[in-house]
Amino acid sequence: MATAAMAIVATFSFLNPDHARLWVSRCLLLSETPWKPRTQLSVTFAVTDNFTHALDDRGVEVYTVPEGSLLRIEITAKGDIPSSVQIRRLDLPTAKGASPTTIDVIGDESTGVFEHKFGRASHSFEFWVTGGDDDDLAPYFRIDVCNAPRIHSLEVDYDYPDYVNLIGQTDGAGFRAYNLIGPVGTDVVMRFSVSMELERFELVFDDDRAAAVVLAAEKTDPLAYVHRFTLERDRLYTFRLLGRNGAPSRENPSFSITAQPDTPPQIGVLLPDSTTLDVTPDALVFLKFNALDDFGLGSAAARWDSSRDGAYAERLPTAEGDVRLRADNREGVYFKSFEIKELAIVHDGQPGPARAGDTIYLKPEAADTRRTKSQPNPNVSVYPTAVTLHVREPAEVERELVRAQV
Repeated sequence: MATAAMAIVATFSFLNPDHARLWVSRCLLLSETPWKPRTQLSVTFAVTDNFTHALDDRGVEVYTVPEGSLLRIEITAKGDIPSSVQIRRLDLPTAKGASPTTIDVIGDESTGVFEHKFGRASHSFEFWVTGGDDDDLAPYFRIDVCNAPRIHSLEVDYDYPDYVNLIGQTDGAGFRAYNLIGPVGTDVVMRFSVSMELERFELVFDDDRAAAVVLAAEKTDPLAYVHRFTLERDRLYTFRLLGRNGAPSRENPSFSITAQPDTPPQIGVLLPDSTTLDVTPDALVFLKFNALDDFGLGSAAARWDSSRDGAYAERLPTAEGDVRLRADNREGVYFKSFEIKELAIVHDGQPGPARAGDTIYLKPEAADTRRTKSQPNPNVSVYPTAVTLHVREPAEVERELVRAQV
């Protein structure tokens, strides 16, 4: 009988050496070593390049991840496969007497594989997995989340160009708006304050994403960054931050930069009230026109040519006393008078005063006050339709007037 019992024990020990050692330890040596559970659970992480892994002094597996990382684990059950497993989670720092949160995970009993996504990591936590009769704390994991850098504040200063200051619009400082707007030519200073010391700060613009602007921290404040530029066109921008802890910024939102255009002045002719006039060589011509601009009006003149399709390169500037401007300089009325014989026209290769038989085409011109670094010259508008002056002998003009009265 004893021989048979010894034979059974020997066979069992050969087939199940681990279980046999536990039996001897518990039944013969009276130790408290627990029986091996019928369900064995293991945990595998879906690790990316931004994760680091270490084992601390307590045997806890520590994963260090950037804030916002997507955490996914795969739990594999062997032996007796349960229909579900439980993740026990403790958020850090742990409050005294806090109980873990239980997350039930349903899996595939045929394969014993259970998957769970923790979502975007926002703070550190610890967890372990139980299922079936595997209810111990091993293996135990800690997720250390590195805080992502953030823009703590942004202040924007606007230094408007002279053509804007001329209408009484003062420079602005300390604006707290990420969407920037200002007239073309405005010098902008963006003052960023960040939440932590950075390894890198990049500003990226939509029209040149390949050439990010890398900012350097201010010498007097490692959390302060400054960018200066001139508003020239509409753009979008975003920022990319990388903390000294290796964590990138979580979000890269886009913001707008709006350059308010300075449009050319609008012109209207008030006198003469006809687009065609008969005049004598000694006639005095009166031209009256108005102009309207979005920021401010500058010089004005009467441009003329002896060809309707000419360049209208000849100018008769208005004098200071011939201008009536509104207080804000955005709207004005201009007067220009001149004698026909003042205009030099080429006859037989020689320039000379206008005479009977000549035709003169007249267009008013108005400029604004815009001058910027990239656009040093003002906007200039020329009225599209010419006033046509037919130069005739006095007797011919008189006959036409009499004929018109009959």
